[in-house]
Amino acid sequence: PQSLTQVGKYIGSADNDGGVIVADKGASGAVHYGPYINVGPGRYVVTFDIEADSSEEGAVRLDVAAAPDQRIMNKITLNHIDGPFAMNIDVDKLRTLEFRVWALGKSKVVFKSVSIKRKY
Repeated sequence: PQSLTQVGKYIGSADNDGGVIVADKGASGAVHYGPYINVGPGRYVVTFDIEADSSEEGAVRLDVAAAPDQRIMNKITLNHIDGPFAMNIDVDKLRTLEFRVWALGKSKVVFKSVSIKRKY
């Protein structure tokens, strides 16, 4: 419920184990952005748990940006996804990271969570 979003609607779960943000087909913009966390130098794996219906033009874009210059550390556009997607990022110095999920308007997108884990 604390996710920052431009498009989509938060839907809580009946058993309080978390909720999702759902952006219906036609919605275009940030389904999730943030949180802004500080990380030191190293290699990390960022895992987005999302679902997106198929679209040949691209259904969802995922990226990791670093403040203050909004440098994109890694990004990908997916035509379809049904579950976790992991990407590696290399951080060269202390940075503030933001994790973003973009609905491209071509399909329904469901955002569940994002996590980061240091590899080394």
